[in-house]
Amino acid sequence: MDASGILVVHAPNPDVAEHGLEVSLGTRAKDWRMLPPVKEAKGMSRINVLVRLAKDEDPVELLGEIEERWSAYIAAAEYIPHRVRKDDDNDED
Repeated sequence: MDASGILVVHAPNPDVAEHGLEVSLGTRAKDWRMLPPVKEAKGMSRINVLVRLAKDEDPVELLGEIEERWSAYIAAAEYIPHRVRKDDDNDED
């Protein structure tokens, strides 16, 4: 999968959070792959999602939707863009 970024989600109940993510990603992403939840401190779990956003989709709008619709089930979410470095991006001269 050619991911455009990684969505990192923290939630107390990963099953409910995964359902919410599937609903939101269904309209905003071309493809995604959820990795198994990782247990963290204080009863939280971290869900990492490899995401290929739909064309012209803004990750900030995705995060806004997650916050607006799923904040009762998702404690925090962040999007980390993935960029492939090209040879001409080299800072060395």
